[in-house]
Amino acid sequence: TPHTTIRDLLFALSYTFLANLLHWPAGVVPVTLVREDEQKYDIEKIPTIQRDSIAKVLHQSMQSSEGLPVGVQVITKRWSDELCLYVMSEIEQGVDFKGRPQFK
Repeated sequence: TPHTTIRDLLFALSYTFLANLLHWPAGVVPVTLVREDEQKYDIEKIPTIQRDSIAKVLHQSMQSSEGLPVGVQVITKRWSDELCLYVMSEIEQGVDFKGRPQFK
């Protein structure tokens, strides 16, 4: 997938920037890796009204994604940095993720 894909998906991902704009503590914890059978975004299985340019880019970007990390984003209210880190630690311990992406 080309590095410019993010440019095409920026609008769809903009909600993830909200925590930074509001100064909320946030972090991402990897929990698994994309499996071979998960590296698709089947446009034919979504409603016709949702088959837009973003869906097409998602379809393309999912190809060859096997082995990439999948994470959980944790966001807490302002001034709750310790809580954010605590929740991330609990997820990390509960999942016990040991995978590392295999770059080609």
